Amino acid sequence: MKPENLAYIAGFIDGEGSIGLSRVKRKANRSGIKYQIAFNASNTKREVLAWISDVTGCGTIQQLKQSPAALKGSPYAHKTIYRISFSAADSRVVLPLIYPHLILKKRQAELVMEYLEIVIPRGRQQTYGESQDMFRFDQIWNELRNLNRRGKHQGDLALENRS
Repeated sequence: MKPENLAYIAGFIDGEGSIGLSRVKRKANRSGIKYQIAFNASNTKREVLAWISDVTGCGTIQQLKQSPAALKGSPYAHKTIYRISFSAADSRVVLPLIYPHLILKKRQAELVMEYLEIVIPRGRQQTYGESQDMFRFDQIWNELRNLNRRGKHQGDLALENRS
């Protein structure tokens, strides 16, 4: 893959994407909690998402259903929105490739890659290790939640001071 393509994809993810973990209560698990990779990007131009999928060989593109109430008065109210989502297996491929080029979401990528190093892939499922792994997953999830919340963050100040 060309470095300039990876840099473009990283910039696109920095601006339009999300890198994180979702946490779901699951009675079937020993801990009662299941974590899932939440790595995606949305755009009104399906072509750019298809290009990302072609370049990386990863990702699933879907058309999102829009809530008219949520979009009332929005300039995007009449545009179709698409999302490319990366599975855990896709994330194992894509994140290390774009990581050197990420700026805003570099820490999120580090945390998700750490999570992926701990979990054991088993087909479509993931197996968690020891209880200390679950403790670390909680820490990772909390840090990602803080990094991904809306509004100004402490890290934003460091970026502003760079210019």
